[in-house]
This record gives sequence, structure tokens and C-alpha cells, in this order.
Amino acid sequence: MKASLRLGLWAWPKAEKQALLGSLQSIKHWELGEEKLGASILPFSALANLSASQVRQLGQIFCWAPEISWEDYQDLLARQVLVFRAPFPIFVQQLLPFLQAWWKEQMALAQEEEAILTEFAELGLWGQSKLMIRLFKRAKLLAQNKDFVFLQGPAGSGKSWLAGAMHGLSPFEQQPFITVNLMDHKLEDLERLLFGQGKKKGHERHFGLLSSRGFQALLIQHIELLPFDLQELLAKLLKEGKYILPQGDSPVFLNQKLYLSSSKDLDYLQEQKKFSSQLLQQLKTRKLRIPSLSERGKGELIQLSQQFLRQFCEEQGLQLKSLHKSAQNRLKNWYFSENLRELKQLIERSALLSTGRFIKGKDLWLEDDFKQEVQQWIKNGSSMQEYQRQIIRHQLYVQKNHVVKAAQALGIGKSTIYRILEQEE
Repeated sequence: MKASLRLGLWAWPKAEKQALLGSLQSIKHWELGEEKLGASILPFSALANLSASQVRQLGQIFCWAPEISWEDYQDLLARQVLVFRAPFPIFVQQLLPFLQAWWKEQMALAQEEEAILTEFAELGLWGQSKLMIRLFKRAKLLAQNKDFVFLQGPAGSGKSWLAGAMHGLSPFEQQPFITVNLMDHKLEDLERLLFGQGKKKGHERHFGLLSSRGFQALLIQHIELLPFDLQELLAKLLKEGKYILPQGDSPVFLNQKLYLSSSKDLDYLQEQKKFSSQLLQQLKTRKLRIPSLSERGKGELIQLSQQFLRQFCEEQGLQLKSLHKSAQNRLKNWYFSENLRELKQLIERSALLSTGRFIKGKDLWLEDDFKQEVQQWIKNGSSMQEYQRQIIRHQLYVQKNHVVKAAQALGIGKSTIYRILEQEE
């Protein structure tokens, strides 16, 4: 991987700057720069005069400080500034090997980060920010053994997607991956569903998902919905790796790679006595926090939108489309309360309803936009074709852009939906 090291030489007198430039000639692939710097070399006096915002633009700082106090020296080290206290000629000699070693580490780190981003992208989970790189690194590490993982993040932030990607990168990827959403089950059924039941009069012994004898990966969503007694039982299971079946007397051992997820603030629920402190303590030991879309930054939002658009066009056999600048600007100004889930639905719906190669700002619409448009159609008096398109739009919204389900609900073929939408001017 080749890349130029952009260096800043700040506030050096002419003679010293020439000496620095001459010594740097032995380093390959570097250039002087003023912004997006990889590193900067400057005397301590210049550093002391810079504002905090300017310092953040310097990259890694190599500071010549032959005469500074012990307190200043300790402060620089705490800020990860590399300090050289020798006279200038010796400083120049010392600087080069430090700079070369640092740049080599940066290149190795960049290659490592690029590889892990590629791994997760191939499994359908995209990201570019430092926040996501840190998340992916820890997620891959936690996926390598049988210990449980707790995924916490806002609704729609991609917790189930991350669990699926971790399973794909784990040694157990050939084993079944099962998802259980506790919202889909009655509270009184959860004990038997998850933990099973020992022998009792008139009933055979029943093994729950957590007591399955065959190894599997299991994602349990919305664990805050577990009744308090089952939370305590789960805490015991996570701590000891075994438990006693209800109405049973022999221990059952956990034989699953267990993923647990929640979008709630469990600390707050615990303070309200609505969540087990023992279970919360266990969960925090292996916790992954998934950031919201707003935390990931506007640049990553656009990148994710483009990825969703490319993937959807390929899956549906549509002409590949791109996001127009006007669409990108509108996306940056929207708040996605349901995070990735809402963004994905919006992009897919817009891809179906837009004409041409570009999705423009006016092609992006939400439910409120849809309702207003329906009212306008009725007010203006529309043709049959226009009504057909409007009905298809509504059904696509209801079916969350699933074209096959929309076609089935309308009693028409999938190709008919594409044909009618493509006729839109």
C-alpha cells in the first residue's frame, strides 16, 4: 500500500528548515502540506502559540523542545506528542528513525483497518469512520470464542446485522444462526421457550433454546422484556455456564454462542428496579455499543446511502443509480429516528420511484410527503395510470419496499410494478 506522508514544518527559521528538508530526502513518499497532515515537526515555542483547533490539524506532532520545564514535558507526553530535547543537530539525527518507524506503523495500521472494513463490507455491514473501525475490531475479537456478546444501541442501528456479521467471521459460521425476538412471544411462554422444562407429571422433559444439545449461534433480541426471575436465571447461566431446568434437578450446560441485544437504557431500568443488577453486571463485561446514524457522521451517512442504493439495484435487477448532489444535501439535513432501518427503506423506495440514473432531492420522500401527495392527486383529478402508480407507491411503503409482497397484495406480477413505475415521466 503506497501513500505519501504529508508533513507540516511549522515556524522554523530558514536555516533550520533547510536542514530539516535536506534530512527528509532520505524518506521515500513524503510531501509538504498545509492541511490533512499526517504529521508535523515544530519547535515548542510554536506549539505553545497555536490554538486547540490548530493543534488538532497537525496530525502526529514531533516537537523539538531542548529547554522546557518538567511539567510541560509531562503535559506533552500525555498529549501523545513525541518530544526531542537534544540540541538541534542531534535532534535532526534522532528524528529520522522515529519518523520512519512511526510512518511504517501507520501504514500497517491502515492496511489492517482496510482489511477489517472489507471483511465486514462483504457481510453487508459498511463503515469508514474511526468509530466503526474500533467497533469492528472488537466485534471480530469477541466473535472468536463461545463466550456471549451483548449488543446495545438505538433502535434500527444494526444490532442484528452486526450479530450476523460476527457469526460469519466466527469459527462457528457453519453452525445454525437463530434469531429470537422476545416481542413476538407471550411473557408466560418465555421460560419454556428459552430455558426448557424438566419432567413433571403428564409431561416429557423439554429442552429450550438455551439448553439445546446441538451447538448453534443464538441472537435474543429485546432482553429487557424478560421477566425479572428469568433475568436472574440468565445472569446465573452467563456466570456459571449452567443452570437447573425448571421442575428439574439435573444441570443443563450452555452450548451456544449467545448474542443478546437491547435498544433500551438498561442502567436506567436497573435504577427503576425493572432490570436485574446481576444480569446487567454480566452484560457489561462483554458489551458492544452500536452507534446511532447521527454519531457516525454525515459523510458516512452518504456512503451508507450509496451502498444501500447499489445493493438494492443489483438485487432487483434495476439500472444502477447514483445519488444526486441535491439528494445528498437533503439526506444530510434529515434526522433518521430509526437509524439504518429507516435510511435503507427510504433509499430503496426512492430507487423504485425515481426515473433516470440519478436520485434527486425531490425523489426522496417520507410518509408525510406521501400523504400530501395523495391529497394532491385527488384534488387535481388524476388519470388511471397516475392512480395506479399512487396505489403501487402506497403498497410498497406498507410492505417496506418488498416488491414481491407488494405484488402479491395487489394481485399483480412483479414485472407489472416495474413497468407501471417506469412509465412515470
